[in-house]
Amino acid sequence: MSATRRWAAATAGVRNDPAVAAAVFALWALLALLQSVALQRYHRLRTTDVNVKPSSLRELPVPRALLEDPEELATLARRRARAGARQAHALDRRIDACVYALFGLSARLVHSAEGGFWGERFPKEIQELERCMSDPSGKLAAQEEIA
Repeated sequence: MSATRRWAAATAGVRNDPAVAAAVFALWALLALLQSVALQRYHRLRTTDVNVKPSSLRELPVPRALLEDPEELATLARRRARAGARQAHALDRRIDACVYALFGLSARLVHSAEGGFWGERFPKEIQELERCMSDPSGKLAAQEEIA
């Protein structure tokens, strides 16, 4: 049985519960936040330990806006989990754009985080990120693909 079918079977009785739905959205959104360039860079600047310890997770910043409305980031994370290799990186960049927006980081801080993370790939990656930041949810990109 696939993971998706196991999840559907395990949650069949509670999927219609609004509290459970909100918790599921929050977990997906937190997953996206954790894998974002912003938080990976934050972690690397705070410790040289490549293993993420529970105490480190407790200290990671979570924007209040994410807790108040996790739907957009959760939706991107779920799409990313189902994406093929070609789409995965583009969705990662969309997630990064949403995370930077949630934190309200200035362009200077975004460039600093991206440059430290990507190194030589920075010029290419910052162009992709800036494109995503102008359309974080991908609504315009989806319309262009349809047209």
